[in-house]
Amino acid sequence: MVEGTLGAEGGKAVRATDDSYLAYSDLAGRGIPFTRQHIARLIKQGRFPAPIKLGIGTNRWIAAEVDAWFVQRMAERDAELARRRGLLPAPPD
Repeated sequence: MVEGTLGAEGGKAVRATDDSYLAYSDLAGRGIPFTRQHIARLIKQGRFPAPIKLGIGTNRWIAAEVDAWFVQRMAERDAELARRRGLLPAPPD
């Protein structure tokens, strides 16, 4: 595993490893079965993490961002189920 400092985020150094990036083909292995077109729509709507553009036709997603997106989807599902069961109040309009 190769580690290196990539840049700064909020004044902190950002560290990455060689396995912390995902190609489009890796997304399905993370439970994301969407087509490239659907992912592009979600990115445009701000509903999926944007990839890092490495070159023409070469994109990589930061694995931690994709994982956080997936966890957020699960939290939304759990909150909706709790609302349906009457355990949480309905969200404000």
